[in-house]
Amino acid sequence: MGATSCLNATLRKNLAGLVFIAGDTTVPVDGLSYPENLINPGMPKLFIVAEKDRYAPVRTDTPMTYNISPQPKQLITYPETVHGTELFDTGHGSQFWQALFDFLLAINSQNDLRDEHFHS
Repeated sequence: MGATSCLNATLRKNLAGLVFIAGDTTVPVDGLSYPENLINPGMPKLFIVAEKDRYAPVRTDTPMTYNISPQPKQLITYPETVHGTELFDTGHGSQFWQALFDFLLAINSQNDLRDEHFHS
């Protein structure tokens, strides 16, 4: 799923988190707009982009989307020229992988704590 599709999903579903990799600005879908219509504004959000992504709009749109997003959020930029998941095939691939893995582990940990709270 592309970054824009992921962002649009946050307007329709109560998601545990958002990973937005090298996305451009979204157009409102069915009258919904980001971040005003976020179902779960408190979910963790991770934004990732290459500083010199070959698709010029994402170089500015990804940080802009990060800036308008409510906390918690994190922005990671890599000094690369590739687009999106092509970051896996660069010298920063292991850092990219680790950032995604750590983000998903943190979300899973939060959900485990939430489940324990509701079941005790």
